[in-house]
Amino acid sequence: MSFFVSGQPLTKWYRMSGNTEEVVFTAQKRTTILSMRFKHSNTSGTPTLTILRDDGANDFYFRNAEAISAAKETVVFDEVFALNAGDSIKATSGAVGGDFHVRLVYLAPDALASR
Repeated sequence: MSFFVSGQPLTKWYRMSGNTEEVVFTAQKRTTILSMRFKHSNTSGTPTLTILRDDGANDFYFRNAEAISAAKETVVFDEVFALNAGDSIKATSGAVGGDFHVRLVYLAPDALASR
């Protein structure tokens, strides 16, 4: 399968700060997500990480309370997908201090989203 995406790539940086669900990104318009990276920033421990898409009615999990395998591990999602207006990406860390740095790359919302 192939498809065409166009537009200016933008990057959202986010630092998780606790062990409760946090909104990482909310789409203001239909938005194409190019990649998500969650970097464990602590030198020890293997906390769990949950990543999901919330459409306002349902949660769709990319990862559900799975432990990372090593300190400083990076969890990468390089699958292109679209969010509708109002959809959000949420994440929960099992570490009290959050301990994850997030980089989300997406196309400018005024660009054509993947179809």
